[in-house]
Amino acid sequence: MPLTGKISGILLVLVLAALALCLPSPARPAQTTAGPTTGFELGNGPLTVTSDDLVMYHDENRAEFAGNVLAVQGKTRLKADKVIVWFKKGGQKAPAGSTGAQSLDRVQAEGRVNITTDQFTAKSDTATYDTATEILVLSGREAVLIRGENTVRGSRIVVDRKKGSTRVEAGKTSQVTVKIFPESDEAKKDTKK
Repeated sequence: MPLTGKISGILLVLVLAALALCLPSPARPAQTTAGPTTGFELGNGPLTVTSDDLVMYHDENRAEFAGNVLAVQGKTRLKADKVIVWFKKGGQKAPAGSTGAQSLDRVQAEGRVNITTDQFTAKSDTATYDTATEILVLSGREAVLIRGENTVRGSRIVVDRKKGSTRVEAGKTSQVTVKIFPESDEAKKDTKK
C-alpha cells in the first residue's frame, strides 16, 4: 500500500525529533539547549495507522486521519484525535536523512496528542513536524516531555534537529518547569561496569 510508505515518516519523524531532546537546566522561563541529533536509529518494520476515518485530498497532496488515530511501529505509538499529512508536490524527495519520509512535507497531530516509546512520552494539544526545516513543535495548554521520572513542561516545546537544540517556552500564566532526578552514585557505578 503506497500510503503506508509515505505515512511511516509521520511517526518516525515525530519520534526522532522528540528523542533529540536533552532536558535543559531550569535557569530561565524560555531556554535553549543543545541536544544530540545523531546516534538514534529510525525504527524498522511495518507501520499500522488506524482511525475512524481517512480522507485523501489528491489535488492538495493531503491525507487526514480523524477519530481515535493510532499509529504504531514497533514500540512507538502516536495517538491523537486527528493527524493531517501533507506530501511534497510532484513526487519530490524529502531531505537527506529523513529516512522513511520520502515525499512527506509536513505532519500535524491535533487533539490529545500522545507519543510514547520505550524511552520517553510526549503529550500536547498539537504536534507539528516540517521535513524541510526539521523542526518539531509541541504546543497547547501544556506540552510535556517525560523521560523516566524527568519532565519538561511548557506551553510550547520546539525541537530543531538541524541546530541540535530544544527551546521550551512559558505560557501567559505559567512558567517553564523542569524536574530532574539525578542518578544515584550507585546507579552510575553499575552502568560503568
